[in-house]
Amino acid sequence: GAGKSRIGCEKIYSLALRYPGAQFAIVRKTKSSLALTTQRTFFRDVARRSDLRARNKSEDWIEIARGDNEPSRIWFVGLDPDPVTGVPSKIGSLDAAVIFLDEAVEATEADWILLLGRLRDPRMPWHQLMAATNPGAPSHWLYKRFWPSLPGKRDYFHATARDNRFLPADYLESIEGLPDNVFGQRLGRGLWVAAEGVIY
Repeated sequence: GAGKSRIGCEKIYSLALRYPGAQFAIVRKTKSSLALTTQRTFFRDVARRSDLRARNKSEDWIEIARGDNEPSRIWFVGLDPDPVTGVPSKIGSLDAAVIFLDEAVEATEADWILLLGRLRDPRMPWHQLMAATNPGAPSHWLYKRFWPSLPGKRDYFHATARDNRFLPADYLESIEGLPDNVFGQRLGRGLWVAAEGVIY
């Protein structure tokens, strides 16, 4: 509820308009979870019909532009493994300027490295892999990679639902009353904590 997905979608959208002709990707571990969550946020809260130049629902991309600029393409991709190779091949040949991985705690470190290898679109002078996630256990590879933050190389920004001024008051009230266990600490306070009695 901290607005993480929307921030990632907004950044991709803004950069796609700023760098004509470049390619971008919004990614989640599985295609089905992407369609039900991040992609819904993108089309409901971020995309503007006036910027849309083309859409391919079967390949799942849109092209956006303003004025006479060359359209930029935004792909929506799941990291579902190929049934033969076990590798997420759908994204294998993409040249991207920036990739947004939502709910990164679901992804493996191998997924992350695969996405880093896709950041090679020459139509943008810099490249970035960004992610949003809810916390998991402190033993998770993502926590180890980003905490502590390394400014200039890797940045970590912490936000909770309390930081999202767009949430309804009753939602904020409900998370204030969460129990002080692993689930309440992760959801309510955004803490990377391990479940009691579980060895990681």
